[in-house]
Amino acid sequence: MYIGIGVVILVVIFVMHYLQYTITYMGTYKESERRRITLAEKLRTLPLRFFQEHDLSDLTSTIMGDCSGFEHAFSHTVPQFWGSIISTAIVCIALLIYDWRMGLALLWVAPVAFAIVLLSRKLQAKQGKKHIEAKIALADGIQECLEKVQDIKACNQEVQYLHKLDEKMDNAEKAQISSELVSASLITTGQMFLRLGLATVIVVGNALMINNQTTLFSYILFLLAASRLYDPISGAMSNMAELFSVDLQVNRLKAIQNYQEENKKKEHMMN
Repeated sequence: MYIGIGVVILVVIFVMHYLQYTITYMGTYKESERRRITLAEKLRTLPLRFFQEHDLSDLTSTIMGDCSGFEHAFSHTVPQFWGSIISTAIVCIALLIYDWRMGLALLWVAPVAFAIVLLSRKLQAKQGKKHIEAKIALADGIQECLEKVQDIKACNQEVQYLHKLDEKMDNAEKAQISSELVSASLITTGQMFLRLGLATVIVVGNALMINNQTTLFSYILFLLAASRLYDPISGAMSNMAELFSVDLQVNRLKAIQNYQEENKKKEHMMN
């Protein structure tokens, strides 16, 4: 009987994982495919002024790189973020119902930690924009060298072009390091602040134990919760910071989609 129950549970787990993969990943990949095709069709309707304002490396970065970031965010980051938030919220509600005093001692640090990450959104967006601009400049430099390699060799300009390309690589590297450093510093600050919750649980739990207002079982229960509950919250904070960077990519995609189309042909046909 136990073997049969175990087999049934394994089958249910397999089916649930299959449905999760199909709904989350396959749906996201299809949406990414549709978005790339939509952008390509949109480019066909745009006036020449748009292509004068945007070079090929910028468009390539948007269609390929930004779409890939969008795809990764909605196939990995968003499900993990909401999964952590929902599961943690259920546990937090149960702990508050069990003992609201110990629950508050355990959970008061979470809103403050999330506020640290939220308040740093503008700073992360500023550094992320610089990183994107540096990557586009580097891609433009590489493309220019490949397209004009014959002219560069004919004019004996290899050293100068490679020197400029090295500078663009260094700028892109520095921009990425700065962006990652800002995000990591703020996330780490919030995650370190979360650990203060363990100290408050110990202080409040000892005070309640001395006054016989709680039991040893409840005290140990909240200590175990403090050792395990902060990990999914830390993961949710990291996913939130990643979503902030994806927001820049989404805005770049929207800039193309919302660009005014060339409608002269349509007006001519209507006349």
